[in-house]
Amino acid sequence: MEVLTTFNYEYWRQIHLHHLSDYKKNFLGIIENGKWNTRYCSHILPPKYKFENIINSDYKNEIIKIINNENIELNDHFHHLNSSQALGFNFFFPSAVLCRRQRRENFRQTYNRRTYQIIPGTGRRNYRVYHDC
Repeated sequence: MEVLTTFNYEYWRQIHLHHLSDYKKNFLGIIENGKWNTRYCSHILPPKYKFENIINSDYKNEIIKIINNENIELNDHFHHLNSSQALGFNFFFPSAVLCRRQRRENFRQTYNRRTYQIIPGTGRRNYRVYHDC
């Protein structure tokens, strides 16, 4: 018995754009629609709200700071809720932020974990610094 399955792309697309529109309106609280070419679309953020495309988490402010400080160029459609660049930031940048936090903490702890040994015959101290990574 042969089973035929069809994938209706347009149906799938409309459902997901509707979900993104609901997210923008109900979760982000943004009523204003963004513009794509010549038409306004409900799943697109106005450009002034582009950083609302970064998921609100403990990392959001640091991610935005990294984007601005490192002069990372945002693509023209970053303010679209289905932006692949925003998706990449939301997936991968939290680990970059954690790594930066860990390095800062290791640096701070380095000075708390300094130890020394007396160099034999001299009475002088030889300092050693321990690094965790």
